[in-house]
Order: sequence, then C-alpha cells, then structure tokens
Amino acid sequence: MLRQISIFGLLMVFVFVTQPAQAGIYTTFDTDHEIKAYSRDFRNFFKRIHDELKTVAVDPSEGQPPIRKRYLMMEMLGRSGTGNLKTLEDKLNYSAVLIRRGKAYEATQQLMPLTREHPENFIVWSQFAMANFLSNNADFRKKSPELMTQTLKLWPTNYALVKEELKPFVISLGLVETEFDRFRAAEVHLERLIRNRVREARLEAQGKPAEETVDPIFVEIIDGERKPIRYVNNKGLFEPGKIADEEKKKLPSQSVEIVEQLLIWMPGDQRLLWQLAEVFNAIAMDTQKEDQKNRAIRDAYAIFNEIDPPLNRTRFALKEIQSRKEKLGEFVRNLPPEQLLAAVQLGNILKDEDPSAAARREWWRTLTVGGVTGFAVGLFALWQLQEFRRRRQGR
Repeated sequence: MLRQISIFGLLMVFVFVTQPAQAGIYTTFDTDHEIKAYSRDFRNFFKRIHDELKTVAVDPSEGQPPIRKRYLMMEMLGRSGTGNLKTLEDKLNYSAVLIRRGKAYEATQQLMPLTREHPENFIVWSQFAMANFLSNNADFRKKSPELMTQTLKLWPTNYALVKEELKPFVISLGLVETEFDRFRAAEVHLERLIRNRVREARLEAQGKPAEETVDPIFVEIIDGERKPIRYVNNKGLFEPGKIADEEKKKLPSQSVEIVEQLLIWMPGDQRLLWQLAEVFNAIAMDTQKEDQKNRAIRDAYAIFNEIDPPLNRTRFALKEIQSRKEKLGEFVRNLPPEQLLAAVQLGNILKDEDPSAAARREWWRTLTVGGVTGFAVGLFALWQLQEFRRRRQGR
C-alpha cells in the first residue's frame, strides 16, 4: 500500500511539472516551459526558449538543451523501427519530430493517411498544412494555403462546439477553454502568413517584385478590403516606441503572444523575428510607465539584433531593417539606466498586469510544486526505509 502511495505521489509531481504542451506543431510530450512560454520579457525569458527551439533542427548544434536531445532520440527510435506507432497520438507526435528536425516532407507522408482516417480532426489537418508549408517540395508548399483553409473550416470557433468524439484527443493536447481559443487565433494568423508567403513565391517565380515587408498577419477590413498594419507614425516614418493610432488599432491585444506562438512553431524564421520586433516597439505605447515603455523598446532593439539578414531572399528588406535597428540603437543608448523588476524577470507578465500579483502567483506555484515534490520524496524515502527493515528482519 505504501509503495502504491509513493508511486502516486511521484505521478502527481509529473502532472505538476510536465503538463502536455501545444503548438501549431502539436505534441503530447513537450513541456509547457519548453514550448508554450509566451512573455513580454524577451531578453530575460523568451529569447532562451527561442534559442533552445532553434537547436532542434540544427546539426551539429553547440547547444544541447533537453528538448533537442529528446527529439533526436525520438527520431532515432522512429527510424530504427523501435517505436511502435499505433495510435493517432503516436503518429502525430512522430510527425512533429520530423517537422522540427527539418524533415517536413517526410512528415507529410506520415500525415497524409491520417487526414483520410480522421477527416474531421482539425489538429491533424493543421499539422498536415504546416508540414506541407515547410516542405522543400514546391508543389506541396503551393497546397498549404488550401489545407489551412480546410483546417479553419473544421476548427470550431470555440471549445464548446468541439464534437464529443474529438474532445478526449483535444483534451490530451491541453486545448481546453481559453487555450483552445488562443490556438485557434494563432492558426488564423498562421493561415495569413502561409498564404502571403506562397503568393510571394509565385510572384518571384514569374519574375515579378513582391513588397519587402513583414507578413500581413494583422489586418483591418475596411469596405471589404484588407488593410494590413504598417508600423509607422503619422508621418509614415519609423519611430522608436510609437506607431500611428490608426495602425495601432489593427494590433490585437495578444499580438505579442500570437507572434511568439508562430515563432515557437517556426523558430528559424527570421522574418517572424522582424514582426516580433515591430510589435514590441508598438506595444511601448500601451503603458504610461516610463520604465516599462523603455523596456519594450529595449526588447525591440534586442530582437532586431537577433535577425541575420538578408532573411528569406537575397538582401530582403536589408536597408529597412538596418535603418530601424540603427534608430532604435540610438534611442536606447540615450535611455536612463534600466530598472529591472523581479516579477518581470520571471518572464510571464502580460500588459498592464500588476507585478506584485505576478510575483505572488509565481510564489504560490513554486510552493505548490515544491510541496508536492517534497511529499512524494518523503513517501518514497519512507517506503525505502520500510523495505530496508523488512529485508533486515528476514535475514
């Protein structure tokens, strides 16, 4: 009985520490702190998450975070035939491994039969669309916008509308209630990105120029016409910490989290980094507190420094990116010394959130996990002591 209790305690630790993770690449084996970690503190938090995710596809890689080691092991087991992929969950997980390891074309071959076996499973269709888009096969990439359209057609507008037969699978991915809505919103913006990239590739193949700008994922519909955001002030110029009010209206309240989710799905995409830098610069307008505003501008500058031009095409927007980075750099150099808040360094404070409330929440989370861990370890030690006494009495 004591042994069963101790094992239960250890399982409780596992539940608290490694919840199922989600992404446009969907898995049930990633942890939240690896792959579902949005933050408006780029330098102290999200940068580390992003850097670790980038190592998964790079061979050889200087960094060896746990997520890379796990993906390498799972790929090896899958290729050796050791992994027995029987369930939908197993097959979806392995396709995620292939996508993140830069083998999206192989993932399409794993996922294509699943779309026939599960024609109404929007998660399967989403992953299939992503695999096609990231594939090095031009014909497959061309199909990805239509696959995303099919995904959104199947994806219910809210969790309450999910069919009962699909709910266990959706719950296994942690996509419930607000999480469900958040990821559907991310899929909507992913569809806009994919459609734009495929359109640009078509223009390039025809020898026609495409506008060198951020992906038009944030838009406003005016008289039936889509008006994408322009990250400029009222004079049409880039300005540190400000964009025109009319443009700012096009940004949803969760704009940072949306772009960061897209980067979690595609960590090697430099153009998404550009979008994230623009968004951080724009949200500096959201607060009246000078130190928080300056922190957002500093983050924008740090993100621009992460970009390795010339992005996706030869010299793509190189002058524009360099110009904005220089303006931000000059602005940052003239800022007063930064005042770091302990709550911000925890990495998950959203706009206008009270730092003290965030700190209290993190304290309770740490206390809970620590308490459960200590309880389980104590039970395990007690069981070991009882086992030792029993064997000694037997002798």
